[in-house]
Amino acid sequence: MTEDLKISPFLIPSFISLELASNNKDDAIKELARPLIASGKINKPEEFINEIFDRENKGSTGIGSGLAIPHCRTEHVRDILISVGRKQIGVDFDSIDDSKAQIFFLLAIPKDKMQTYIRIISKLTRILN
Repeated sequence: MTEDLKISPFLIPSFISLELASNNKDDAIKELARPLIASGKINKPEEFINEIFDRENKGSTGIGSGLAIPHCRTEHVRDILISVGRKQIGVDFDSIDDSKAQIFFLLAIPKDKMQTYIRIISKLTRILN
């Protein structure tokens, strides 16, 4: 049995926004990515943003119940990075239940961390649903 994954070590205060300014999906993703990029931990920011949008274009990461988890596995980070945001009035995120997303977790996961990637997404959906 694998050890229970803790999300708290990945939650950096400067990567958390309690009220996003963005009013649409694309801007929300960019706003969530901004603190990760500002940290200097993403080596090619523009390519990283493109990867997030490429993943989103394959299928919305608005998983319903007011939650969205935009993410990508990327070679542009060494460590797992998580940005968290909230938008009280919500943002249309093409969610599967047509609800507006109010809580957001943007994940940047190194390509070689596939198991951790799956465990983090699974843990977040279990905690928040």
